Amino acid sequence: MALTGKDIMEMVNGFQKSQILYSASSLGLFEALHASSVPLEGVAVANKLHTNLDATERLMNACVGLGFLEKEVDNAGTASYSLTPTTEKYLVGSSPMSLRPLVTKIGDMYCIWQKLSDGIKDGQCKLGTTLGVSENYFDTGSGYFSTKSKQLEFLQAMHTFSSMDAPSVCTAFDLSAFKTMCDLGGATGAIAVRLAKTYPDSHVTLFDLGHVVDVAHHFMPKPKPQNMSFVGGDFFADDLPPSDLYVVSHVLHDWREERVNQLLRRIYNALRPGGAILVFEKILNEDKNGPLPTLLFDLGMLIACEGRERSAHEYTTLLEENGFCDVAIKMVPQASFRDAILARKF
Repeated sequence: MALTGKDIMEMVNGFQKSQILYSASSLGLFEALHASSVPLEGVAVANKLHTNLDATERLMNACVGLGFLEKEVDNAGTASYSLTPTTEKYLVGSSPMSLRPLVTKIGDMYCIWQKLSDGIKDGQCKLGTTLGVSENYFDTGSGYFSTKSKQLEFLQAMHTFSSMDAPSVCTAFDLSAFKTMCDLGGATGAIAVRLAKTYPDSHVTLFDLGHVVDVAHHFMPKPKPQNMSFVGGDFFADDLPPSDLYVVSHVLHDWREERVNQLLRRIYNALRPGGAILVFEKILNEDKNGPLPTLLFDLGMLIACEGRERSAHEYTTLLEENGFCDVAIKMVPQASFRDAILARKF
């Protein structure tokens, strides 16, 4: 369908919607309404947030228009506001499915995306020049995650993303033949937990940096699956836990090509014959004109962390060049952020 002038204007003004969401979240609007057992009038919200009454009501009206809030007006014309069920689920910090940590990153991401034209000119990551940190997105010494609060924000957001996709991607292939599985860079364990629950006769190891593993324990369900363990380490430098199946979920798209090849070679060398690698990434169409969310991810990887998204052919070539064979790919439409790729070592 051809674009219309209205479509273009909506794109031009699209940043306004994300900034409304960011402002409402960072000011604590959703938390204030969540804390009340009844809808609140504007004056009550403004008093709670220590904000201007008129501006607060205008922000809340915009949130109603965007579907974040519900509004009731009494016979006297007084408006009261409350959260929609979707906002309760995804935008309140205490919700298990909260995306609030991701929303709080909009400010940083907006700054980086402002440098997109520069990134197109030179093909370089813009994280360091924009935020004054290491170009290595995951450098905990001087990178974006150099503070514990930044690390926790990211992990909380990724936990929600991964939890949404885990049920469908972990069953894309029958993995019951693999009795030991290792989720490399498994973060909070959303994928590892789902694998452990889906395949109770297999043992699943979550492998990530030591400080990430320490945090991962706090995201575990109660009771934690008994067929699951944790190992701290750097998958570029340390020995990988012995495993029949290595899982890399949203890992390969984070790194430049030489680092991806380095990791794939390490995985291949660690595998016993008959073992396999399971890759979870959202795959570009072969003509690279979609899906649109993956195209946006691709540019985000360029300017934020030197990575990229790939087509099925590109993933197949990448895996085969690093020794893997029998590459099988399954698109997972139920998952928003991941498809599944299984490749073996013989």
